Amino acid sequence: MPNGSLFWSQYAHLKDMSVKVGDIVSRGQEIGTIGDANGKWVSHLHFEIRIKDVSANGWVTGWTKEKISQYYATPTPFISSHRPLVSDPITLASSNTTSVSTTLSWNKPTFPSFDHYELYRSAEAGGTSDPAKRTDILSGNDIAKNIDTISFTDNALVPKT
Repeated sequence: MPNGSLFWSQYAHLKDMSVKVGDIVSRGQEIGTIGDANGKWVSHLHFEIRIKDVSANGWVTGWTKEKISQYYATPTPFISSHRPLVSDPITLASSNTTSVSTTLSWNKPTFPSFDHYELYRSAEAGGTSDPAKRTDILSGNDIAKNIDTISFTDNALVPKT
């Protein structure tokens, strides 16, 4: 950071990593593919902003909300307050070039102490709201709220009620 402070972002459960330690990563650059922990879970991604060093395999089980807030930043306000200004407009792209639709849908926060959302992507004709048929669960409010471009073949952003 410009003031010399450090922070860490963690993307847990990646299947493949496209970058290595020390690489400079640009906004929108692919850093990896979503994994499923070798079949233990449905494909998903954990996105965290850590403001103090915590073991990569560490978890907050038993921590108080106050202790969690000393080690982790709420992603959306943290990124918004440290993001450089962009002169280009933000674009949401969509096209209808195939008969298969991709539906993106929100779930409400699942952890009260985190700014946590899940973004589901299903690639089934007509889309699906059936959780058993969903694929590619992407966790992290910032994945959807702070992106510049959504570029699936067919897409729709649908708030889940």
